[in-house]
Order: sequence, then C-alpha cells, then structure tokens
Amino acid sequence: VHLLQTLAVEKRNLTENPVSPYFYCWDHAEFFNFSQKDVIYLMHIPKTAACSLKYDVMSAAGAGKIFSDELCYSFGERHHASAVMTILRNPRSHVLSQYYECGTSDT
Repeated sequence: VHLLQTLAVEKRNLTENPVSPYFYCWDHAEFFNFSQKDVIYLMHIPKTAACSLKYDVMSAAGAGKIFSDELCYSFGERHHASAVMTILRNPRSHVLSQYYECGTSDT
C-alpha cells in the first residue's frame, strides 16, 4: 500500500513539478563522485522498475550514494562500487512490456 501511495504522489508531482525524483533516473559518470565510500551502482535495464528502485534506495542510503545508468556490469567494478544492483523480469513479460511501450510511444 505504501509503495502505491508513493507512486501516486510521485505521478502527481511529475505532472505538477517536472523536477521529480523519477525525472533523474540516470546519472552521468562525469558528474558523479565515485571517491566517496559505499557507492551503489544500479545497472539499469529498461522496463524493469529500476527508476523506482533507485528512488527507494536513495531515500534509505542518501541521494549521493547511488549511481544509475544503462552501462555494463564491469562499470561498477572499475569504479570500485561497494555493491552492484539490478532488477530482472520474466523474459516474456519484459519483451511484451517493451513492445507495447514502443508501439504506443510518441517517439
């Protein structure tokens, strides 16, 4: 219930305020401070709710502690991340979700 309430609030915030936490789902490596301790690398796979996970982890660990991008697993190792996270989905539902997203998207 809490997650659904949070998502409803964030959806409303996104329409009212374009600078929502979900708006900044991916980071840029050149602007991220990898020298700090306990950095978590979130390897983002499209259509797997990684943006939601990033928002939840940021609220628990702090905004500057998680880096998210669509890069390879080895990226986290090269930058000495203390943990690498990702979300996987059932392959069939993942492909269908991506198909419907592409079929209904304006871009």
